[in-house]
Amino acid sequence: MDELTKFLEENELTTTLKNIAELDSVQLDLIKNITLEEMGNEENRFKKYVCEYNEEKYTIPTGVLIAIKNLKQKMTFTRIRVLKSGEGLKTTYQVVPLDPINKV
Repeated sequence: MDELTKFLEENELTTTLKNIAELDSVQLDLIKNITLEEMGNEENRFKKYVCEYNEEKYTIPTGVLIAIKNLKQKMTFTRIRVLKSGEGLKTTYQVVPLDPINKV
């Protein structure tokens, strides 16, 4: 069996990535392998952060990562909910800690 056939049999192929906001909650210690990946076509190239969560790939918007970083300076938490509103360039995200403990 050639390498391509073996790969196709062993891997589920997907054409789209899920957004982390599609999850009901996110356990932060389960986020693995965060990478900045280049996407799009030749005329419209862009980069997105991609991670693995429960063995699936998700995009993590830059604004979500910045919000998590800022919140971690104020409190300790292990789970979040990412709320998404709007579409396209008008999309906004809000990160809600589900188990916050304020830092003193």
